[in-house]
Amino acid sequence: MAQSEKAKVEAAIRFVASTLGSQAAIAKVFSPPIRQQSVYSWLRDGCVPPDRVMAICKSVDRRVKPHELNPRFFSPEFIDFIISEYSRFQKVEKTEQDRKAA
Repeated sequence: MAQSEKAKVEAAIRFVASTLGSQAAIAKVFSPPIRQQSVYSWLRDGCVPPDRVMAICKSVDRRVKPHELNPRFFSPEFIDFIISEYSRFQKVEKTEQDRKAA
């Protein structure tokens, strides 16, 4: 991971911690809560696990975006891919529903 990328993730985590009050407050966002040491390891490593990203974003009313917490997993290219696949899936579902209704 590039140093600047790691610094951006660290800045995002620090923003969330200051918004919620502490690293321990971030840990309490999850059900069940995780340990504060886990949050510290994200700071040290410069990456939040993908399964933790959305809860963190929601906890600060999406003032932090997924790609700011995990830029590799939530890259713009990946998000574009997911959106296009979801749109394709919706079209297939609609076609099948129309066929069943006929």
